[in-house]
Amino acid sequence: MLAARRCDLHPSYRTPDLAVVLASLVGRRTRPIPPADVLLVVEVVSPSSVTTDRITKPAQYAAAGIPAYWRVEASAAVSLTAYTLPPGSSVYAEVGTWSRGEVAHLREPSAVDVPIDQLTPAG
Repeated sequence: MLAARRCDLHPSYRTPDLAVVLASLVGRRTRPIPPADVLLVVEVVSPSSVTTDRITKPAQYAAAGIPAYWRVEASAAVSLTAYTLPPGSSVYAEVGTWSRGEVAHLREPSAVDVPIDQLTPAG
């Protein structure tokens, strides 16, 4: 996993809150990371990034072919919404949304269980 590395979305760049790449890329000094090497991007929505994290970034990530996008809402009602990019599509499809008291059992891009109660808002 790599965090705070730029994704090359030529002609611009994005720095997701978290980017998951193949283990073979960890430790390489590839900057920015080409979208083809990114398996998942995660964005944490803050009051100053609502429109960017909900509309702009997912559209750009999908257009670049990044196969998975997760959005964490960090308000008082913490939640996780996961999206996947269907083959041949340039728009993400929602996998599901989970909130407090739930566990997101996700299988793409890798099997992981995310207890939503362990995601806490900054503050």
